[in-house]
Amino acid sequence: MREMRGVPISCFGLLLLSCVLSPSTGEVVSGTNEIEYFSGKAHMLRGESANTISPSRLCGANRLAIERKNDVQKIIDAYQKERGDLLQGRRLKSNIFNISTYVHVVYKGNSGDVTNVSDSKIIKQIDVLNDAFNGSNSIYTNCNGGNKNPGNKSPFRFVLKNVTRTLNETWHYSNDSNYTEMTKALRKGSCADLNIFINAGHGSFGFGSYPSECSSSTLTDDFVVIQWKTLPGTTGYGQKYNKGGTLVHQVGHWLGLYDTYEGGCDGFGDYVSDTPAELNGTSDCTGTHDSCPLIDGQDPVENFMHSTRDCCAYKFSDGQLDRMLMLSTWFRSLGNPTLSVPEQCSSTQWDAEVVLETDENPGQNGWYIGRAASSVVGTKLPIRTSFSGYGRPEKSTVIKSVCLDSSQPYFLVIVDTGGDGISSDDTTTSWKLNLNGVTKASGGFESYHKLVYFGVPETCSQGKKMFLLLLRTDDFPNETSWVIKKADGSVLEKNLSSFTESQTLTLMQRCLPAGLNLIFEISDSNQNGLCCDYGMGFFGAYIGGQEILTGDVFGASKSKSFNT
Repeated sequence: MREMRGVPISCFGLLLLSCVLSPSTGEVVSGTNEIEYFSGKAHMLRGESANTISPSRLCGANRLAIERKNDVQKIIDAYQKERGDLLQGRRLKSNIFNISTYVHVVYKGNSGDVTNVSDSKIIKQIDVLNDAFNGSNSIYTNCNGGNKNPGNKSPFRFVLKNVTRTLNETWHYSNDSNYTEMTKALRKGSCADLNIFINAGHGSFGFGSYPSECSSSTLTDDFVVIQWKTLPGTTGYGQKYNKGGTLVHQVGHWLGLYDTYEGGCDGFGDYVSDTPAELNGTSDCTGTHDSCPLIDGQDPVENFMHSTRDCCAYKFSDGQLDRMLMLSTWFRSLGNPTLSVPEQCSSTQWDAEVVLETDENPGQNGWYIGRAASSVVGTKLPIRTSFSGYGRPEKSTVIKSVCLDSSQPYFLVIVDTGGDGISSDDTTTSWKLNLNGVTKASGGFESYHKLVYFGVPETCSQGKKMFLLLLRTDDFPNETSWVIKKADGSVLEKNLSSFTESQTLTLMQRCLPAGLNLIFEISDSNQNGLCCDYGMGFFGAYIGGQEILTGDVFGASKSKSFNT
């Protein structure tokens, strides 16, 4: 912790989302009078104009007093002493804390008013939030137009549970006297649940409550407000503060962080040892800034808890991550996460990671992984994990991983419902499959579907090879058939019965004699293939794990010869 440097000023807050975790188990533990030191909310003031934002106004009214801060710190110190090994990354950081999100849009005028922000903006905002907290920083560029540096990875993930919309002009321009009326009517859950109110921001960019001040009796004071103009892609603050950074900053407050310039050059500052002291905030992140030259370290202008522009910020410090873990597990009962995920998959699993850089129509992009084993032959193929770009308004890089049994075969199916695919020639739109950090397949495609068969193929008895067919039917499944013929035209294998279920993913296997020259053919009796006038069907045929033929759009039939 820093040397004592005076009485710090606070600016906390909640941000956007809530938590699918156990409810809060107790009141705030303190020997002081909560009312004396905390009146419910702290404002985050960034001024009214993107070009005249004053860093000195970043934090505003209703400050938490130094006495209350010190009381909270004593609780944290005791907790860290008792469970410090858990808070240094050995256990808590290997968990995933799924925080449920309840977003409340409180707008004015009518449903068509610009303050009734769209679902797509809210979804993009949550994407930005998760992108920051998982350390990716992949959605927006830095201030020079290049890629942002990766940040520290945290265990917090934010899950949108519900969006409410309320037309109420009084609540839209709400103040200290009527916020309780609004939050009492709309707020959901316990101290573990984060509620976000999007309105005019009470004359600021946003404000919120401290984790240390939430109890079962103060839930109506536990929330975050952000001004609608700060959401990604909105106008009003130019390009400086419309990329979702306000939400990231406020979530840091909700999890227990102070501003990095808390208390100036004196006092305990933000109660985090690895964020250098600074006199005040700045929106400029070019060059170096050292507002406390007598204390080691330059101003942390690239920290999410600084007052910097959205394009500047990209990281939380190690000390900040520890503090968020301590405060959230103690005051918000996040100590027993609902989903425990190891940072590394087991020795018998692959860490399968899909990287998808969406195109200019991300709502058309998506992918899923299914297991391609004999246990699912003839049944609807179960989906192991998936991603959909629906609701994402702009290009973005989406990274998702899952642990898969390394002894099994799988399919990755990448989809573009527009039919123009994802071009590998365009460096901003591509896909990649990594297994344990090694790229298994990558590139682009120029159709509706791209199939990737990976893993350990199943085998047949000696002298035979495994043929595998993955088929998704269209709206008229009985029109589809397939056959494997010998060179003389005689039939070796075919579908044993007509397909009956539309839009269904099915896996078929056959053991074929080795050493033969064969022809695989798939047909549609109505001569319009599997895609895409009547459903999004496709197929992929493989022998011994190697591709024979894949496709979706064809006329009466499509065929190819192969050797077993």
